[in-house]
Amino acid sequence: MIRMRTRVFLAFTGIVMCSVPVAATAQLEAQLSALDALLPQLYDGAPVTLSECLEVGEVASMDLAGLREDLGVAERDKTAAWMQWLPTLSVSANWQRSERTDYDVQVSTDPNDPLEDIVSRFRSDGQRANAGWTVFNGFDRVYEGREAGAALESAEANYEYQRRVRRERISDSYFDLQRAYARDEVAQDAEQLALEELERTQSYFELGISTKADVLQADVRHKHTVRDLARENTGEERAFYVLAYWMNIPGAAPFRVSDVLPVVDRVELRSWDSLIAEADSTRL
Repeated sequence: MIRMRTRVFLAFTGIVMCSVPVAATAQLEAQLSALDALLPQLYDGAPVTLSECLEVGEVASMDLAGLREDLGVAERDKTAAWMQWLPTLSVSANWQRSERTDYDVQVSTDPNDPLEDIVSRFRSDGQRANAGWTVFNGFDRVYEGREAGAALESAEANYEYQRRVRRERISDSYFDLQRAYARDEVAQDAEQLALEELERTQSYFELGISTKADVLQADVRHKHTVRDLARENTGEERAFYVLAYWMNIPGAAPFRVSDVLPVVDRVELRSWDSLIAEADSTRL
């Protein structure tokens, strides 16, 4: 009786190619490291300036990080499009090993001899390299290169636009928090004045100069100022949380921003016709 069994230990084909490294994880780690280096300046005891908030907000923004990744992809796509003009090279290698066992084989001419098992082993390997250079393919590479360049310009414009929008949101929230500080100070002064007026009215009532109605009216005015102060305190907290949201640091411990208004350069607006002409020329 003859039985056969074949075992393949390994069979593979490898193609050597140039691959782009995965940069998303490294970029995220770099972003977190930069954020860890910037956050301590918010809690160094000094009032936080607008420039510091903008810097933290740009680094911490996941939206901008995604757009930066899209920008990197567009840059690699443009490079890949123009690299189509270069020669191509592909290298492959394969290695295979197998074993076959034939059981109860009569290897001797004498029928009285015992049967034996015969093991046959097979091994093969090979390598191959191909090179080619496409000289002309109907201008496809030219148009693909232009398309990749336009996609890169679009990604750059989108990133810059979203970056400016983020800075605008942070700036508005920063100024809102400054206004909340001022309103809270006014509410504190009003509450203190109302309290002094209430105490003075009570003293006049004890001396018989004022009436009970005057005391009650002063007490109502003081309670109104206490309510206004509580509302302004809540508004200040809300303004801070909005700023922390746009800086993408929700849940951060409260910090105080500077009361000094930043110096803003005067923006000179160009004529309407020149703005329209530039928009038409840069439109993708």
